[in-house]
Amino acid sequence: MRDAFRDPGYRSVLVDPAINCVPYITPLAGLMGQLLGPLGFCYPLKIPRIVYPAAIVPRQPGGYIHKDYRAVQDMFTSWVPLGDVPARLGGLAVKPGSQVTTKVVPRPLRRLEPGWLTTDYQAGDVIVFHEDRMRLSAEYRWQLADQPAPRQVVLGPRGREIGSRLFQRASWWKPVPAGLTFIDGGTEDARAVYPVAPSRFVPLG
Repeated sequence: MRDAFRDPGYRSVLVDPAINCVPYITPLAGLMGQLLGPLGFCYPLKIPRIVYPAAIVPRQPGGYIHKDYRAVQDMFTSWVPLGDVPARLGGLAVKPGSQVTTKVVPRPLRRLEPGWLTTDYQAGDVIVFHEDRMRLSAEYRWQLADQPAPRQVVLGPRGREIGSRLFQRASWWKPVPAGLTFIDGGTEDARAVYPVAPSRFVPLG
């Protein structure tokens, strides 16, 4: 991501209204409202994912087993393909049942291993990844307002909410709820300061 943020082309996509309005004006907003209720909100930082053909960029960082922001127990990540992504191109792969554990060893997923699933994604699906053509997708993350939120995905370097400066006049823009508590530092630091409460959505072992 550090390399991506240095690229002016990527930064222009990052602030594009068409990318940023998706979680507010599409059926995704209604789906997340049903899941999270009135306390749910979408992080202001939206993450476009642009994966170049392997012939141009042979080593890609995308196919890596991980969990997002483990310091926030009930964070939802919605992956949205911005075009058709057939399985041979490398769409998002998930391991059913892995949501019930926090024991994840980050490592590359070099091929579809036993227990992992993927499919042919189409524009309009919600869940995303790559090979002989560019793959475009975006990630939108959500959580409940009564839990601490990672500061780096809500506030910019001057302490102002990311996105509000650009989109506050847009009819679709929704600022984060007032009075949020923020998490600073890495995951382990955050978990020490704000012990993670049991999930309200899945039983964790």
